[in-house]
Amino acid sequence: DKMISGGSSSGSAVSVALGMAAFSLGTDTAGSGRVPAMLNTLVGFKPSLGAWSTSGVVPACASLDCVTVFANSLEDTETVNQYAKGYDAECVWSKEYEDKGKKLPEKIYLPLKEPAFFGDNADVHKAKWYSATERIKKLGVKVEYIDYKMFYDAALILYDGAYVAERWADLKEFVIENEDKVFPVTKKILQSGGTEEKTAARLFEDLHMLQYYRHKAKEILKNAVMVMPTAGGTFTREQVREDPVKTNSLMGLYTNHCNLLDLMAVAVPENTQDKNLPFGITIFGLADSTNLVLQTAESFLKTESIDFAVCGLHKKGYALESQLTELGAEYIESTATAKEYKLYKLNTNPIKPGLVRAENGENINIDIFKIPVSKLGSFMSNVNTPLSIGNVELIDGRWVKGFLCEEYAVKDAEDITSKKSF
Repeated sequence: DKMISGGSSSGSAVSVALGMAAFSLGTDTAGSGRVPAMLNTLVGFKPSLGAWSTSGVVPACASLDCVTVFANSLEDTETVNQYAKGYDAECVWSKEYEDKGKKLPEKIYLPLKEPAFFGDNADVHKAKWYSATERIKKLGVKVEYIDYKMFYDAALILYDGAYVAERWADLKEFVIENEDKVFPVTKKILQSGGTEEKTAARLFEDLHMLQYYRHKAKEILKNAVMVMPTAGGTFTREQVREDPVKTNSLMGLYTNHCNLLDLMAVAVPENTQDKNLPFGITIFGLADSTNLVLQTAESFLKTESIDFAVCGLHKKGYALESQLTELGAEYIESTATAKEYKLYKLNTNPIKPGLVRAENGENINIDIFKIPVSKLGSFMSNVNTPLSIGNVELIDGRWVKGFLCEEYAVKDAEDITSKKSF
C-alpha cells in the first residue's frame, strides 16, 4: 500500500484490480493507459490515435489523447475495443481503420542496449524483463535488436520542446481560473508551455523533427512490432513526493514516444499471478497494425508458466514425468520443502506419496517444473483424490503450487518422512 498505483488513470486501473469492475476506461497521452496496467497486473489496451472517439474527453494534448481500457484479460480488452472503436463524425480527431485478421508479425524488435531499471526492486524487474524476452524468443517469430535512442529522442519532444504548449493551450483557462487549486508540480509543467522560448518557430522545428521520427518508425515497424518494458520499475509514494518530476519522467521512459509516433500499444503482465511486485511489457505497432500487436500479446500470454512442486513418480527421470513434459513443462531444479512437511506412503493403487503440512515435519526432497498456465487445466484433470493441488512452501521461503494430500488418507499410511523422498 506504500507503492504508487500508476499515472493519471490509475484510479480506473485500481477499480478493476480490486474487483469493483470488469473493465474500466482511462486516458493515455504519455502512458497513463499502460503504466497503471503494469502496476496493477492488468492488460492495458491503447488504441490507435482516432480509433476511439475522444468527444467529451477533458484534453491533455488533444491531438495525442486516447481513451484506453483496463481489464483482467486480453480477451476482455478486445471485446471492449470491438464496441468502442469506430468513426465519429462529431470528433475532429476521429479516423477510420480497416479491420484485419489477427496474425503474428514478420519480426519482433527488442532493444539493443539493456533498458534502464530503477527503484528499490530494480534487480527483480530486470530479471523479469529477461524472463519475458526469453519467452518472446520462443514465439517462432524472427527477433532483431534495435537502438531505442530514436524512440527516446522522439519522446523528449512531448515535454522538453515546444509541444508542451498544446497542453497550455488546452488547459490554460482552467489553470488561470483555479491557480490556487492546481497541484504545484502540474501547474509548473503546464505553465512551461506558455513561456517565451516556446515560440512558433521552435514548435515547427519540433514538428518537423517529429515527422522525421514518424517516417523512420513507419519504415522500421512495417509488418513488425517492438517490445519494451512497460516501465523499468516503480516507486513508493514518498519517493514520488520527494522528486515528482524525476520519478514521473522515469516511469514514462518507455511510454512517451507512443502517441507522438502514431503507434498503438498493448501492455500485458509478465506474470498474471504476481500481485506483489508486478512487471509488464508493452508491445508497440503502427496505427494500422492492431492485428499484429494483439496476436503477439496473445501468443506471449500463452507462454506464461508457473513453478510446480512434485514428489514421487512425477520427479525428473521417473515414470510419470512424461505427464508433465507432454504438456510442455520444463524441469527447473531439485530442492526441498520448508521443514513443516511430512511424507506418507499411501495405500493407493498404484502406490503414491502423500505430502502433508504438519508440525514436527522435515525438509522433503522435491523437483520444480515450470508448467505452461494454458496447459495447467489439462494437467489438473489427471489429479485424483486423495491428492490435490495447493500451495507448498520451499526451503528458501518461496511458495509454489504443488501436490498435497488430504489428511484422511494418511491415517493408515506409512510415515516415510525420515526418508526425505519417495
